[in-house]
Amino acid sequence: MTKQYIAHDGLNIYGTGKSLIAATSDASRNCPDLRGVLEVQRCTEALALQVQNEGGAITWDEIDGIACTEAEYALDQAAPLMDDAIREDIHSNFAAASDAAEFLAEYERRHEAKYAEEFRI
Repeated sequence: MTKQYIAHDGLNIYGTGKSLIAATSDASRNCPDLRGVLEVQRCTEALALQVQNEGGAITWDEIDGIACTEAEYALDQAAPLMDDAIREDIHSNFAAASDAAEFLAEYERRHEAKYAEEFRI
C-alpha cells in the first residue's frame, strides 16, 4: 500500500499525490487560478483513484484523520454491526469484493439471505 495525499479546501479535492508536495503541485496544475489555502492530508488509495477517475467534486469522508471514499466510511461504520461469520467469509473467499462498495453489497445480500431481513446501519 502506497501513501497517498489529497489537497482540498474541505469540500472539493484539487490534487492528489504520493507526497504532500506532489498533492499541492497537482492542485496548482489542475487549478492555476485557485486562491486560498488548501489543506493536505493522507488519503486511501481508493479515494486517490476515485479522484483520478471522477474528478475532485465528489463526496468523501474521513476515518481516523485519513480521507476516504464514502463506501470505505460506510463499511467502517457497518463492520461492528456485521455477522462475524459472513464478514470473514467474504473477506477470505469472495475475490469480487475488491473494494468497499462491492464488499458491503455482498454482505447485504448474504445478510438478507441468512436473516430474511435487510441489513441496516
